[in-house]
Amino acid sequence: MMKICLVQYKAIKADIDENIKLHIDFINQAIETNSNIIIFPELSITGYHPSIAKQLATNENDVRFKVFQTLANMHKITICIGAPIKTYNKPNIGLMIFSPNQKPYAYLKTRLAPSEINMFDSGENKTITLRGYKNIALAICYECEVVPNNETVT
Repeated sequence: MMKICLVQYKAIKADIDENIKLHIDFINQAIETNSNIIIFPELSITGYHPSIAKQLATNENDVRFKVFQTLANMHKITICIGAPIKTYNKPNIGLMIFSPNQKPYAYLKTRLAPSEINMFDSGENKTITLRGYKNIALAICYECEVVPNNETVT
């Protein structure tokens, strides 16, 4: 049986270091309940603040996030964290994914809400399924309303 932990919380605006600590607390709770996957909200590591997302943009290889890969490896849990992902122009809204003994990667939001178009770029993904879980399709917020992901999952 697979256990999925979904987190809903209010991030501290623009404070990545403090939000990392909060994420670790939630991850430890998921580990205690033997969860296989923990999924955080859209832009959970910075808070949802489009006007400053470009200044806060990062990626899954940021050294501050090594702790998530360590926890994933140690406890055999997949950790999915929302973040603005750095690009050449506007940031993407992304889900950084840390899976046990795998290289971290990011799923990028492909369909933006009308209010996000001026602040973010839409991303492209080779696949929308969570690695190692062929029946779990990824989507971020607005994508759930406008994309029938089951049509694109093979």
